[in-house]
Amino acid sequence: MEHQSIPTTKIDYDAYYTVGGWRGIAFYLLGPVMVRDADYDWSGIEYEHPDLVRAIMVGDDVVHEVDKSDLTVITEDEFCHGCGQIGCGH
Repeated sequence: MEHQSIPTTKIDYDAYYTVGGWRGIAFYLLGPVMVRDADYDWSGIEYEHPDLVRAIMVGDDVVHEVDKSDLTVITEDEFCHGCGQIGCGH
C-alpha cells in the first residue's frame, strides 16, 4: 500500500503515522508542541509551534517532538497495535 504524504497544515490527531528517520514503526500524535513567549512568567502566553507536534510510538510512552513534514499517514491495518511495528503479523 502506498503511503500518503500529509501537508503540514492538515494534521489529523486521530490518525496513525510513520515518522521520517524512524523506519518501521507507527506513531500517534498527542498535539502540537507549545512554546512559551519570552515573558511567560508575566504573561502566561503559550502558542503552537508552527512545525512541530508531539508524537508517541505505538507500544511506547516516550513523547517525541517531530516535524510535521516528516509525517506520513498510515492505515490502522498496516501496523501491530501491540508493538507498533509496520507489517508485524500479530
